[in-house]
Amino acid sequence: VFIPFLFLLSCSDEKPGIDGILLSVKEYFVPDSREGIFNVTWTKTGDLLQLEGETDNQNALQAVLDSLARFHISFENNVEMLPQEQLEGRYQALVNISVCNIRKEPRHSSELVTQSILGTPVKVLKEKGGWYMIQTPDQYLGWVDGGGIEFLSQENSDAYFERKKIIFTGIYGFSYQKPEEVSTTISDLTSGNVLFLEEILDSYYKVSYPDGRIGYIRKSESEPFDIWLSESEFDPEKLTSGAFSMMGVPYLWGGTSSKGMDCSGFTKTVYLMNGYVLPRDASQQENIGTLVDDKKAFEKLQVGDLLFFGRQATDSTRERVVHVGMWIGDMKFIHASGDIHVSSMDPDSDIFDEYNLERYLRTKRLNGSEDEDNLAIEKRYYS
Repeated sequence: VFIPFLFLLSCSDEKPGIDGILLSVKEYFVPDSREGIFNVTWTKTGDLLQLEGETDNQNALQAVLDSLARFHISFENNVEMLPQEQLEGRYQALVNISVCNIRKEPRHSSELVTQSILGTPVKVLKEKGGWYMIQTPDQYLGWVDGGGIEFLSQENSDAYFERKKIIFTGIYGFSYQKPEEVSTTISDLTSGNVLFLEEILDSYYKVSYPDGRIGYIRKSESEPFDIWLSESEFDPEKLTSGAFSMMGVPYLWGGTSSKGMDCSGFTKTVYLMNGYVLPRDASQQENIGTLVDDKKAFEKLQVGDLLFFGRQATDSTRERVVHVGMWIGDMKFIHASGDIHVSSMDPDSDIFDEYNLERYLRTKRLNGSEDEDNLAIEKRYYS
């Protein structure tokens, strides 16, 4: 593995030198712990260095091993590469419920960090007590109760990408046991849920879930996935109408679904329903797209631009991005704060948002940027 930096070890004290190697590798290969794992430590027995811990980045681990070898340090590598071997090949899964809660730690009382929705393919990295650490298509990591996912074998994984599917395009709804107006429900559904298409009926699609359950979904609330995908593009009108369709949905920390969402979960959901998979958090979304404005020159903004808010950098503190909204024109933006609502940058408006105007940082644009193609759903979900 090529390492574009030189690790220097202290002659008088090896500990800072070894820690320096681990820190440099982590900062270079796994700079964001929300998207990658590099938990590697060391102890020493005599002249032999013992490496312990885990990582999901083979290049990072190899960089450590190469660096130790380069400096003629004797070591024993006990670092576990993820996914865990004990998963026995069950490294891929599909979300099997309308909205899957993903937590910081493997327990229900832990912080909700994000969500993933029905039909989303996820990577499985490790298991602990019936909980599984997964990685979503936006690269976010977290723990999910095993009841929320259905494992795929390699054969099933290949078949998944070949099968016909439908996407639920309503805000909230249900699948039913029978294709009738009055029927028992199979489950609830939220925007973006994807199921397998089994049969096309007059007013319903017959669908199946990842675990094999059969249901019926109204055609008026769904669409064949391949048709929907072919029509997905950056369309200001669709972005706006999609955002407005969620007006009043309550704020939920960690939420990324139409049941409840936080600020970045809202922009993420709006863009998902237009064919793009944005990064999870506001501070990560701020890293994509091209800069449009950082001087409050709002006349430069276009519908669909993302506005970022937070704390300006000072001589002693770093900038901190804590909020995001989407520009809808006419000096207005829509965002999740308490609920989904519209605010204005115009001091004369009845919905003037002085608080967010004061903490405004900049605006970024995905449309036409280098990131636009890379964030297309077909690349994020199926590559």
